[in-house]
Formats: sequence, structure tokens, C-alpha cells
Amino acid sequence: MSQAAGTLKRIEKPVTDHAYINHPAGFGCPWCASPNVTLSGTDFTFGGDFIGQKTSCDDCAEKWETIYTLSGYGS
Repeated sequence: MSQAAGTLKRIEKPVTDHAYINHPAGFGCPWCASPNVTLSGTDFTFGGDFIGQKTSCDDCAEKWETIYTLSGYGS
């Protein structure tokens, strides 16, 4: 998030998918890089080849959807 003249400006997608997945803390906000994020426990979006989970930052209050894709399975 950038700040100019006391107002906050939302950036649509501030980091690449690769940077989001490889956050130094293991998982972090794509806007402010805080590791203090909350994943919804039961609020999922199901698609043909993905599952989305509502995610929010406890520090800057941004909200987004973390998307998981199936690359295989194990037994």
C-alpha cells in the first residue's frame, strides 16, 4: 500500500504470485508484507480446478482470496 498526502491507495495486485507464495515468513500480506494474516476457516470458493480461501491482513485490513490448485494427490 502506498501513502500520498495522507491517503491510502490500493494497488490491484502488488506482488507476483511467485513472491506471494515465497514470502520470507512463509505466508504474508501482499500489500504490507505483514505475516499477521487470517485465513477463513470455512469460507471457500470451489472451482473446476481450484479452491479459493478468503484471506485478510490483521495489520493493514486488506482482503483477498488465496487460490489453491491441485497438482496431484497421495495416499
